[in-house]
Amino acid sequence: MRMLAGDPSLLIVDVREPVERAEGSIPGSLSYPLGWFSLWSHSLDPAETVVLVCRSGRRSRYAADALAAKGLGRVYNLLGGMQEWAGPQQCEVPRPICGLHLRLMHG
Repeated sequence: MRMLAGDPSLLIVDVREPVERAEGSIPGSLSYPLGWFSLWSHSLDPAETVVLVCRSGRRSRYAADALAAKGLGRVYNLLGGMQEWAGPQQCEVPRPICGLHLRLMHG
């Protein structure tokens, strides 16, 4: 998995919430929060190799199992999630995802 972040043949899907991604994400990964699974799961190409990631690997395992049940054959979970990821990371500002606008509340 050392080459994960630089491999253009892999689709890396981060299922964490946008505020979690702001702490760091794998460069080139897509932000598809698990809570919006029904909105984005149908858009993945069954022929693609998809690697799912979250903070610890639990939510991404759930998403990987659900995508496999939908017929995607090459779906993988990044074991240990971002807690175990030792590769490059990028920090980003939360932004609209899946064409939907998020309302950020500061309190």
